[in-house]
Amino acid sequence: MGLLALPGRAQTAPTAAPCALSLAGRITDQRTGEALPGAVLRLDELAGGEAADPDGHYHFHGLCAGAYHLRASFVGYGEVVIALTLKGSLNRDISLKADAQQLKEVRVLGEKETRPLVSQSQETLSGRALAETRGLSLGESLKGITGVYSIQTGPTISKPVIHGLYGNRVLILNNGVRQEGQQWANDHAPEIDPFTATRLSVIKGAASIRYGADAIGGVVLVEPAALPDTAGVSGELNLVGLSNGRGGAASGFVQTAVTDSTSAFRGLSARLQGTLRGAGNAQTAHYYLNNTGLREQNFSAALGYHRGRVGGEVFFSRFDTKLGIFSGAENGSITDLTAAIARDRPLTPDAFSYAVGRPYQAVVHELLKVQARADLARAGRLEATFARQTDARSEYGDQIPYNPALGDVPDLFLSLTTHTLDLAWTTPKAPAWSATVGAAGSTQANVRQYEFLIPNFRNYGAGVYALGKHTGERLTLEAGLRYDYRWLRAFFLNNNTVQVETPTTIYQAVTGTLGGVLDLGNGLTLNANLGTAWRPPTVNELYAAGVHQSAATYEQGDPNLTREQAYNGTVSLNYAGPRVEAEVGGYVNYIQNYVFLQPALRYIRTVRGAYPVFEYVQTNAIFRGLDAHASYRPVPALTASAALSLLWAYNQTAHDYLIYAPPQRLQTSLRYTFGGPATGPYLELNNLVVARQTRAPLNGDYASPPAGYVLWGAAAGTTLHLGRQPVEVSLSATNLLNAEYRDYLNRFRYYAADLGRNVQLRLRVPFGFK
Repeated sequence: MGLLALPGRAQTAPTAAPCALSLAGRITDQRTGEALPGAVLRLDELAGGEAADPDGHYHFHGLCAGAYHLRASFVGYGEVVIALTLKGSLNRDISLKADAQQLKEVRVLGEKETRPLVSQSQETLSGRALAETRGLSLGESLKGITGVYSIQTGPTISKPVIHGLYGNRVLILNNGVRQEGQQWANDHAPEIDPFTATRLSVIKGAASIRYGADAIGGVVLVEPAALPDTAGVSGELNLVGLSNGRGGAASGFVQTAVTDSTSAFRGLSARLQGTLRGAGNAQTAHYYLNNTGLREQNFSAALGYHRGRVGGEVFFSRFDTKLGIFSGAENGSITDLTAAIARDRPLTPDAFSYAVGRPYQAVVHELLKVQARADLARAGRLEATFARQTDARSEYGDQIPYNPALGDVPDLFLSLTTHTLDLAWTTPKAPAWSATVGAAGSTQANVRQYEFLIPNFRNYGAGVYALGKHTGERLTLEAGLRYDYRWLRAFFLNNNTVQVETPTTIYQAVTGTLGGVLDLGNGLTLNANLGTAWRPPTVNELYAAGVHQSAATYEQGDPNLTREQAYNGTVSLNYAGPRVEAEVGGYVNYIQNYVFLQPALRYIRTVRGAYPVFEYVQTNAIFRGLDAHASYRPVPALTASAALSLLWAYNQTAHDYLIYAPPQRLQTSLRYTFGGPATGPYLELNNLVVARQTRAPLNGDYASPPAGYVLWGAAAGTTLHLGRQPVEVSLSATNLLNAEYRDYLNRFRYYAADLGRNVQLRLRVPFGFK
């Protein structure tokens, strides 16, 4: 914890020596109990102040006995002044109450605007809620958020689904940069290390105005903590152990800042972070899933500069993973394939192993981000972000190549390079009005090798947008407009003419949004938003033709597909009271020319084996749903929570239900906390109820939707103090009763059941010193 250079008188003791007393404690949000790192604490009688560390702890040492006035403040919160009389060392925790008026008025240089449209629904995992997901993938970490599901390909590959939409319709921003990989496929999980984030946020609903085409379903924000601006070295270590797969993870970071006014490096800050993950074969309730281990090693580094009105940041990350693919999804003949789908239990070896062999996928993703920003005072704020991403994906089938001279090469190799540039200008601070104007551009190049699934291609995009907001005493109104342009050229070799063919497509569209937030008083607020969005078809939807190894499918594109056009409306009612917090929201998303991967209900035999065939088709679809969640505290220590996610998806062209829509879901929990609402030891019992998906096309899939299921879970946690060193410990269990089930959104439900019981042990050790 660093000493802040705050104005005041020279330190004098209110009374005579001895002056060896200490004052310490933790500063938190009064409502949520979450830590407020960076909160400023001052003693009026002394010259300086302290900034709370990443866990909200503060310390004053060398104090004399006597009377003091402790002043605590934080951006967006009301200031608290506490009168104290020190006769001995004292521990005093402080809670601050959010001040809505301050939150509206304060703007900090370099602060990320996580929700450009306040009328859209957003839910965030941070603090203890995020810590309880450590060691899970990004898709699995978000499943507890209302309206967010996960589409899976076996136990190791998971992608977020928002209001029934996934793939390219859900945009992921990794540290402010649009994540670009081969995200079009269900078996291509986001190449992101969740350990880098201190906040995971989900914006639900069309968000194309700020983030561009494709964000029809919503946006996932992976947000690391701001680089430190106080002297000293700090960081944390996370250790995770998982019983299912006998896996584990270790992750940590260390950070520092230069604040010495005499140093030539004043204003610099830096952070280094790294993660290791590994696991063996996953286990269902009654058998192991052969070849489902994983290996992962990631690291990131950030260097920042902030001095006066200018600032900038350089960030680099590397994500490197090897994921085993369940061997029961590979079959040599159509007879074997149909038998595997019909079988209740796979015939693969029922044994544990850490070995990851064929079939598997190996992915390396690198991101370089360079950002600069300037506060132009009365001219507003300007920010520019350049990013370069490379994504190298290798997919290995269950057989090595027939030509031994090739060696152990992948069946499919895809290399994607993306460059993006984003510019944004925000108007100067004003009492009621604010606006943001921006432009974005991107280039992409894809190179393939070995087996054909998609062609080489180049992709260019550009967009301009404007957002405006008026904030009144009770009503906030906002509107936005955006224009986007996309150019796509594919490269094919015509085997008959031995000439390269280059089909080229151009797409462009204008989108808009209008929304508002009304403060109804007595803790009630009403949010409403209307918006349009669009998405051009991707290269796989247009031109795919071949075996997709990791998905164990044969996929066929359609070059005649046109762009999707979405019309989205959302409304939500929020209540925040002393004992009850609740939100009920409804949404409608009508999408013209909706593209989806439809089972062709036939099989194909290739030299690699037999596979079910899927075709990209287009229809008009409508998604309607309801998200509701509530928490009730009959006493401060006890919290009962419930979250309901309902969705109805309909294929209007075929006059039938839409395939692969998430089923209805109810999550409930009961938590007892011994101490503060989010800091003390706790015990929890939770339950998940997922209904059978009865609204699916009759005889429209290779296997009928599985039965619904009920899963029980439990959790407990506390913070131990080894001297002055806090150690957070938690133990949780999912599928506590070891139920056997198959999830409708798991594409490998054709071949095997889902995960059985999983006990997870987590340790978090924050540290810091001057």
